[in-house]
Amino acid sequence: MRGNLPALPDGLPPFLRPRPLFPLFLFPLFLFAALAARPDDVRWYRSNAAGMRLEEETSRFAALRNEYALSRAPGFQAELPAEVIPFFAELEEEAPPLIEVQILYQNGAEIRRQWVLRLDGVTRLAAAFAVKEKTPAETPDDPPPEDGAEGPDGFIEVFDAGGLVLREHQFAAGKETAVVYSYNGTAQVRAETSEREGGVLVPLYTDAFFYRRSGALRRAERVYRASGQRARLSFLRGFPGADDDFISPSGYGYDMLEDVYLNEGYRIVYSTDERGRVLSETFYDENDELVGVLSNTWTEDRLTSVSWKPASEEGDRLSEFEYDDEGNRTAERDYRFGIMERTVTRDGERDIEELYMDGKIILRAVWEDGRKVSEERIQAK
Repeated sequence: MRGNLPALPDGLPPFLRPRPLFPLFLFPLFLFAALAARPDDVRWYRSNAAGMRLEEETSRFAALRNEYALSRAPGFQAELPAEVIPFFAELEEEAPPLIEVQILYQNGAEIRRQWVLRLDGVTRLAAAFAVKEKTPAETPDDPPPEDGAEGPDGFIEVFDAGGLVLREHQFAAGKETAVVYSYNGTAQVRAETSEREGGVLVPLYTDAFFYRRSGALRRAERVYRASGQRARLSFLRGFPGADDDFISPSGYGYDMLEDVYLNEGYRIVYSTDERGRVLSETFYDENDELVGVLSNTWTEDRLTSVSWKPASEEGDRLSEFEYDDEGNRTAERDYRFGIMERTVTRDGERDIEELYMDGKIILRAVWEDGRKVSEERIQAK
């Protein structure tokens, strides 16, 4: 049929020559792609090495003039890293999550990408991975990279609808470490740490957390899965910023009255009285050198003081305790080098904490259910 049409003269100008028709069914795809790439969807910020949004900039050019710049834009499932896809699929069973991608630049070069997945406006996943420079091999005979040198560097955090962290995955030097958290209400009670080997997460150790009535952390206990060894660390200072090296007694059960190796190097030697109460805990490092001695003083079954004397310096750190007739702790006083640093007094369901400097009170805070409800800074007279 086409052969019956009159032949077109060869001398037609280009704008009159026949052209193939544009497939109209592809037009929506091109329109969607064009809209998805609109510059209006991207917001730019002055940033820092941590990727914080310090100040919004008017344009990409203005943002990239800073040492660090950050962009935010809608993201798409096809752009997600392979490590994030399984978690995306889990969230998608509840509802399709909204994706946001954030790109951090340093001196104009992209150094990190972060993905945020939200359901009903709540962040349910955050993932960030460093952008590595690709260095092509100079010759085909170049040796392959060492084990662990490849793989992503970054992390994935999964949250519940209330904002609590359920899982963490850390990626570094070709290794993946995962932590699964359990809660009693909002208090974290367990953390199980595993490491991926041969495509399978192998349990390493489990941390259990124990709290005071006020909600402040009292102690943490770690059990190594392979050996069954235990390590217990307790925090006399149950408030944010507590010193981790002040370790309170761990001898409340006969299962702990033996040498316990910490981090496969440190160990503790316990001494007890005839009633099984721990009188001292002597700490040694991996070279069997003395680290310090923790000494406990008891009145009946009540711990009345704990002192820590390190081997590396003079002077004790001391905490003293008071109790009511029912055996509930009502007061605590902490000293360093014989000078009071902190007191905590129990008042009904509240803990009143006072911090001292050079023997003079500088701050008073009130805690309820493990939360700070008020704070007063006091000018020294």
